[in-house]
Amino acid sequence: MRFAADGGTSAHAEASGNITIPCVALDDVLPRLRPDYIKLDIEGGEAMALRGMAKAIGRTRPHLAVSAYHRPDDLWTLPRLLRELAPYAKLFLRQHEANAFDTVLYGVPA
Repeated sequence: MRFAADGGTSAHAEASGNITIPCVALDDVLPRLRPDYIKLDIEGGEAMALRGMAKAIGRTRPHLAVSAYHRPDDLWTLPRLLRELAPYAKLFLRQHEANAFDTVLYGVPA
């Protein structure tokens, strides 16, 4: 995974980033993982991380709190992805700051 970081507050995952970070899918390295709550704020890598733990999500039906403001399309791609990976969950979107930063998509088991 490539990561753009210049020492400021705008660091994020990006294909043309200046740093390479080795990543693995949690489903591959922790096949028996049984989370009951998953919180992700990983600078634009949320969708990739969710896909990498799809089996664990399907197996344990955890509560989810996923940052939905790092990429412009997060507001519609992340809910679609959670609909696919966590059809058991009711989805809620909450903005925690007035400036649209810290917008979180919650998936709550119904």
